[in-house]
Amino acid sequence: MGHAVDAACRCGYAVAELRIGAGKLNFQTVCEHPALCGQGRHLVTVNLYEAVHHCPDGHADNPLPYAITPELQATPGSETVSTWGEFELNDGGYLCPQCGAYTLHFAESGLLFD
Repeated sequence: MGHAVDAACRCGYAVAELRIGAGKLNFQTVCEHPALCGQGRHLVTVNLYEAVHHCPDGHADNPLPYAITPELQATPGSETVSTWGEFELNDGGYLCPQCGAYTLHFAESGLLFD
């Protein structure tokens, strides 16, 4: 069963219910996870199981998944916010697509999907 996280930065940028994981019918081929689209300066969700990630809004940049791009987090947090297989997000500060500071934080949204 997949779940979702919310992302928010002190600059005011926020996105609710970013999907993580997959449902029982596609969990072997899909692992949705938040990613940074640098060209569009926004968060998107990509399938980590795909070799190349694309912005769903059509930006030419390849979005960088937060869970597998260490340079998107300055200092790891101490608490896990989300785990799906080997992919994890914690409560530390991540790079915000809007202000460029490492003040974007993920939190559980409470949404579950299947």
